[in-house]
Amino acid sequence: MVRGAGSGRRGEVAVLVLINVFYKQIDSCQEIHRRGRYTEECNPMRRAGQAQGGKAIYLYNVHLYEVAHTAREMCYRALHNLMLVSDETRAKHARALDKQRRVRSIVHGMRVRGAGNTDSS
Repeated sequence: MVRGAGSGRRGEVAVLVLINVFYKQIDSCQEIHRRGRYTEECNPMRRAGQAQGGKAIYLYNVHLYEVAHTAREMCYRALHNLMLVSDETRAKHARALDKQRRVRSIVHGMRVRGAGNTDSS
């Protein structure tokens, strides 16, 4: 799990997106076989053509510049979407926000004039 990616479902989605970005940028894959003590039951990833008891190491060549570029573009798209949603929400509630501003200014004016004080000595 990636630290700081969020909690619960969001963290899982972030990891899957990251894996997908890496997967798309894989240039080549090299399989190296080693002899080991793994049996078929212990190693479920063993291929049928692999020698009995052998284990493999997979080396991937990934273009990190393209991965970073893709991640940056995804962040820019997400920020753009958030800005659009914010603008739409602000426009949708503009009337209520304007009323709230007017009420705050009236309350502030009353406090300045002392209309809020009901102390009569």
